Amino acid sequence: MIQDLSWIRMQLHHLAFRATNVAATVAFYRDALQLSVIKSDDRSTWLASGSVVVMIEPRSANEPSRSADLDLVAFSIGQDERRLWPARLKSMGLTIEAETEATIYLRDPDGRRVGLSAFVF
Repeated sequence: MIQDLSWIRMQLHHLAFRATNVAATVAFYRDALQLSVIKSDDRSTWLASGSVVVMIEPRSANEPSRSADLDLVAFSIGQDERRLWPARLKSMGLTIEAETEATIYLRDPDGRRVGLSAFVF
C-alpha cells in the first residue's frame, strides 16, 4: 500500500548545475543575477536564491554538453523591477533571447536557458 503524503507541501531544495567553465558560470549567477555566494570550495560554489541553493559544479569531460534546448530554470523578480532588467543585462553584454510581458529569457555560459519572471500565479 502506498502511503498518502498529500499533506506534505513539496518545495524546491536546491539546483545543481554542471559547468564547463565554473568561474564564468558563477560570475553569471553572482554578477548578472545578483545571487550571493554562500559557500565555495574546489568541489562546488553555492549561491543563494531565496531559500533555494544554486550549486555550480565542474562538468567532467565525459558528460554531455548542454544543447540549445528549451528546458528552463526561472528566477522570480518583482513586477516593479521587470522593466529594469533588460537594460541591466544588455549593459553587461548579455543577450536576451526572448521576452514576454512577465519573463525575460537568456542563456548562462553553458547554454542553460534562464528566465527572470515577474509572473504572478
